[in-house]
Amino acid sequence: MSNLNLVFRKEVSRIVSRETRSVVDPLIVKVLALKKEIAEQKQMLKVLVENAGLQNRIVSVKDKIKPIPEEDLENVRIGGKLIKKMRSKFKMTRDVLAKMLGVSQNSVYQWESGRVRPRKQVIARLVALRNMGKKDIRKIVVQLKDQAPKKQSAGKKRPATAEQAPVAKQPEQTPAAE
Repeated sequence: MSNLNLVFRKEVSRIVSRETRSVVDPLIVKVLALKKEIAEQKQMLKVLVENAGLQNRIVSVKDKIKPIPEEDLENVRIGGKLIKKMRSKFKMTRDVLAKMLGVSQNSVYQWESGRVRPRKQVIARLVALRNMGKKDIRKIVVQLKDQAPKKQSAGKKRPATAEQAPVAKQPEQTPAAE
């Protein structure tokens, strides 16, 4: 009788173990997938926070360049050659000048080539830049270079959205043996 009781207990234990695994294993897979998704979302949040901070710092750099009043702009003549000469004098790239002025790099190129003229607000900032000293401008340039976002290594690519994030495959559920 004791042998039958022992066999019965082992069989019940085996069946309970199998049933538990059939319920718990898919849940473990889901938990792992959710943990992975949370980690990816934390990484994306970190990047977004860094970019938001960068935008605030760029705005603060633009605020350091005090534009002159619009009344004084009537007598100011700024052309492409002057912009290019000023940029080379301060040893700035088009990208740095564009960030300082709050415009695109292409805008600076078009001003320098004479295709378009800068707007009055930008002309006011350019005149303010022209009136600043080299040391002040170098400080701003260094600050902009320090604020440049860090490039992601080529080995790891983060998905742009949560929908693009890979999710672990879930095993098919089989009906429990009765």
